[in-house]
Amino acid sequence: MPTTQRCSECDARIASTADVEFVEWETADIDALSFKAPKIMYLAACTNCEAAIGGGVAAGK
Repeated sequence: MPTTQRCSECDARIASTADVEFVEWETADIDALSFKAPKIMYLAACTNCEAAIGGGVAAGK
C-alpha cells in the first residue's frame, strides 16, 4: 500500500506526480550557480501552495 505524504506548508496530500510541479532551469546563464560547468537544476514544488519539496541536479552538460 503506497504511503501518502503531506506538504509541510499547507498539509495538502501528495499522493502522485499530479500533486507535484517540477520546474527546471539551466545554470549556464547564471554565473554564480554555474560552478564553471553548466548544469540543469530542478525543483519539486507542491501544486497547492508552491512550497519547495525538494530539488537537485538533474543533469550536467
